[in-house]
Amino acid sequence: MSRMQDKMFNCEKELTLYVIGGKWKMLILWHLGKEGTKRFGELKALMPGITQRMLV
Repeated sequence: MSRMQDKMFNCEKELTLYVIGGKWKMLILWHLGKEGTKRFGELKALMPGITQRMLV
């Protein structure tokens, strides 16, 4: 069993999903994994709804 701050996790997979969860993180990782290295502007163009602050 893992612990992160005050939250308990039953397995590593649950902890991983908690850490990388969120509206944009998985989409960013998908683009980087599928298409390789991208510049900041290229990622922003691929995701029109993302704010600059969120991408940073």
